[in-house]
Amino acid sequence: MLVKRKRIEVDESSVNLIRIILSSRNYTVVNITPEIAEMSVNLDSTINGDPADRLIAATSILKQAPVVTADQNLRNATVFETVW
Repeated sequence: MLVKRKRIEVDESSVNLIRIILSSRNYTVVNITPEIAEMSVNLDSTINGDPADRLIAATSILKQAPVVTADQNLRNATVFETVW
């Protein structure tokens, strides 16, 4: 999305960029499990209504992992840790 919205410019396609990042760092892709999906729709109103943000929040909570983001909506939440 950052590439598509021209917030960042890269010489690779989005797919290749993701492959490069995944191979060069210690990142793990997490599937959306039924537990993550259920929690995302049951989070209270402190998480905004954006479905993607709610999935990110639920994943963070269930995986006990901080979210690295500049998104103020997510940073304002208090039910999970954010880093920026």
